[in-house]
Amino acid sequence: MLIDFDVYITVIVLILIALLLFNIYFLSKNVYRYIKSKERFKFKLRYLRHYIVLINIAGILLVAGISVLIYTQPNPQIIRSTPVTEGTWEDYSKPIEIVFNLPVDRNRLNPNMNPLIKGRWEWEPYLGIERFTRVGKFYPEETLFPNERIVIYITGIARVGYRNEGHEGGIVLDSVAMPEVKATRPFNKKENVDINEEILVLLTKPIDNLADLNFKIEPKIDFDIKNETPTLIRLTPKTKLSQSTQYILTVQRAPKRVDLITNKELERDNFLDIHKISFTTIKEPFIKSITPKGNSVKADSSIRIRFETEMDKEIAESKISISPEVKGQFEWLDDRTLSLKPTEPLKKATKYTINIGSGLKSALGGSSERSLTHEFETVGKVKIASHSPSNGEIKVNINSNISITFDQEVDHASAQEKFSISPNVNGTFRWEGNTLTFDPDGFGFATTYTVKFAPGIKSVYGLENDAELSFSFTTRSNEIIISVPWYAQVQNPVSFTCNITSAKMVLAWKGFSTYEAGLISELGYNAGWDNVNQRYMGNPYKEFVGSADGFWGYGVYWTALQRLFNNRGIATEIKSNWNIYDLARSIENGKPVIIWRYNGTSTNADLDWVASDGTYVDGIRGQHGGVVTGFRGTVDNPTQFYINDPWFGLIWMDAGTFDYYWSRLHRHGLIIY
Repeated sequence: MLIDFDVYITVIVLILIALLLFNIYFLSKNVYRYIKSKERFKFKLRYLRHYIVLINIAGILLVAGISVLIYTQPNPQIIRSTPVTEGTWEDYSKPIEIVFNLPVDRNRLNPNMNPLIKGRWEWEPYLGIERFTRVGKFYPEETLFPNERIVIYITGIARVGYRNEGHEGGIVLDSVAMPEVKATRPFNKKENVDINEEILVLLTKPIDNLADLNFKIEPKIDFDIKNETPTLIRLTPKTKLSQSTQYILTVQRAPKRVDLITNKELERDNFLDIHKISFTTIKEPFIKSITPKGNSVKADSSIRIRFETEMDKEIAESKISISPEVKGQFEWLDDRTLSLKPTEPLKKATKYTINIGSGLKSALGGSSERSLTHEFETVGKVKIASHSPSNGEIKVNINSNISITFDQEVDHASAQEKFSISPNVNGTFRWEGNTLTFDPDGFGFATTYTVKFAPGIKSVYGLENDAELSFSFTTRSNEIIISVPWYAQVQNPVSFTCNITSAKMVLAWKGFSTYEAGLISELGYNAGWDNVNQRYMGNPYKEFVGSADGFWGYGVYWTALQRLFNNRGIATEIKSNWNIYDLARSIENGKPVIIWRYNGTSTNADLDWVASDGTYVDGIRGQHGGVVTGFRGTVDNPTQFYINDPWFGLIWMDAGTFDYYWSRLHRHGLIIY
């Protein structure tokens, strides 16, 4: 177990203080005796001098010994971090802090972070000496997407004066998790909700810069959004809710990345539903239904009120008022249904309010004690009620069509004439009700398209739009991904099981449940170390080079790993000096490939040795494993590869970087059939 460097410093300081106090006490006491009895004390003082010298020499030797022990104790390494490894970086306003077990040379430290985010490292001087440091802090300048795996790996960890020293170490974190919906008011499936009710959404934690929220209510109503507190959001409908109506509230969330300096959005993903509730408003007294409803009512519509029971017709008519005034005569279609057919069309783009006062009476004598209001809006200028893909949506399938639903009936030819898409794509139109669907001949990959409707779409019952209507979306990159499960190599604080964990992922894909220590035991392991030549003694071509738990060592190669699949009857094929084109072709054919590569963070150097069985091992520093499960582009021109990386997570890597890292171990791959 490592002892914190400050413990040693404390012990040294205490020893020096003790020596100082001893000297002060001894000298003051004996000088006093000497003054009092000068002649008698002379002889004795000679011996006391020797005694003092011996005590001080012993103390100095003890301090020197501890100092040597400090600087020659186990190698310098990361002793702790905040957040702890495998922890969560909850707050971007607080830096990541790395602490070493003893002072190291700050000039040689080389921190690496994956994924790479803008920020700065600050190394705190130790005891005021700039070159020495024990504590490093990373201050971010931008956020990560939530729930993202972060790997911080530091090379060049060395003591001042140790020129040939260069240790490595790191930590693994998760970026902050996104907030969830903790509660709502009204709660799910609540009945008899007041028509003036505001909707409250309580989050598990502040949304901050982690994501954007979107709220949808059906039947559609307009509402204002206000953040009452960092975790409480209030939705206030701009009009009263309709009585006897079931509403569905959907909360959507889109994770994003932002610049912490400017607070500008850097990147955002698509909105996904995260919470949904339904509630029903209070029942109207004696009333079963009122029509029309909504905000696209035709100007020639009649107003109809359906009661639950036979009513006192005269009182019912006297309790009803409409604003703005609607001219017409009431007509009872039967004993329960009252209709008002306007003598002139309703005004377009106008909100009407039906007020029904308290005191309604049924034919049997029952009476209502409360009043109610019912609102509807007549059709106005043409608007888009909904569309797919949604505005700003990314990763849209290239085979998708474009669907636009108008809030009212429109002239089909007019709408098609005003339609445009940029970049231009040929296609055909089809209609179903108020929904126009554009079937393109084909979208391009990774392209942003903007759909526009120019002003002047003719409405059948409403008004033409006088402003441009538009939305944009982006198609996905050309990519193929095989659904192989991802597992992380266990960190304690680090491990060397990347190759083993890669096999574990593919075995799980094939239906086999395994664990790292069991697979190492199945292969066999060699934890030998050559102290003279500072080299491993194991043979990775046939066994795991390292400890039985995988927390120390080098790893294992393709020939040994192939045995794990042979033992389970799984066909594999080893490739050497392969290429990215055939690799992409294997993925296209549904066959993932385990690869060996340089990890991109360790000191990039060869690490060859002769194993204890005489086998020459071709190795590198930073040897790392993973499973290639996807690519972007075409087999003739792959641009990126998708890797189930047990250390870095699920990552995309550009083809050039990938090929170089892969080439460091001669582009070996184990194809899984």
